[in-house]
Amino acid sequence: MAFQDNAWVSHDLQEGWMAWDSGTQELLVFDGVSWSPLAMSPEIFGVNTSADATSRFAVASDASLFTHDGSDHRLAINRAGELDTASILFQSGHSGRAEIGLTGSDALTVKISADGGTFLPALSILPSTGHIGVGTDSPATGLHVRDAIDARITIATAASGSGGGFDIMNSADAQNWRVTGQNDLFKLRDHTAGLDKLVLQSGAGGDVFLQNCGNVGIGTSPPAACLHVDGAVRIGAFTSATLPDAAATGAGRPGLRDGRPGRCLPCLFGRRPMAPHL
Repeated sequence: MAFQDNAWVSHDLQEGWMAWDSGTQELLVFDGVSWSPLAMSPEIFGVNTSADATSRFAVASDASLFTHDGSDHRLAINRAGELDTASILFQSGHSGRAEIGLTGSDALTVKISADGGTFLPALSILPSTGHIGVGTDSPATGLHVRDAIDARITIATAASGSGGGFDIMNSADAQNWRVTGQNDLFKLRDHTAGLDKLVLQSGAGGDVFLQNCGNVGIGTSPPAACLHVDGAVRIGAFTSATLPDAAATGAGRPGLRDGRPGRCLPCLFGRRPMAPHL
């Protein structure tokens, strides 16, 4: 039945006709014999755009929303095997610029590209260890930073006069060491005890150099001896009575050697002493 020209007109049912069932809130289709719910199972589906054999589901809109139906919501991207890909690709003008997901391994990776053809590893997290790699897809430690020329980590602060650094902590022993760079100095601090253990400060007088062989250079590099000073050396004043016992201190202490008169620091550096000494 159809209402047309102010009158009802009867038509014979034709196969393929559709009708809306307001009672069941279903769209029905007539198959030539009876009405049945319309089965919505297209193999290719496009919303405001055309889908194809590769992108079988395509949407053109300002945004897409996937929400919960009472509590949680999970979006799953599944792949066939470890060597395949399950990822999200970000494009500019249909040219890839960044990709995040599983790309040829079980590691979670973030890759970037300047041309859509060559992708470089920016971040990688290994599933077996949880190690994080920056610039490498095989991190060997908790945080592994790699660069072709100059691998570094930059810790920058924006406020004038402030410093940047990092903490080295042992949660089991509640021990906290802090490495800080601020203005013209560099500090290694026992933050638990609140004591600075090593302070390097820049200035016109030179810098301090520590070699892996144990040599220390002050104002010169590389140091040619265990202690190599480029400039004057100033030592504190003390009396013979305040010297520690040589037997308890051991050999090598300035002033006394094995309990007998030895050579003081000015003598060791080839300079004439300013006052009588032991």
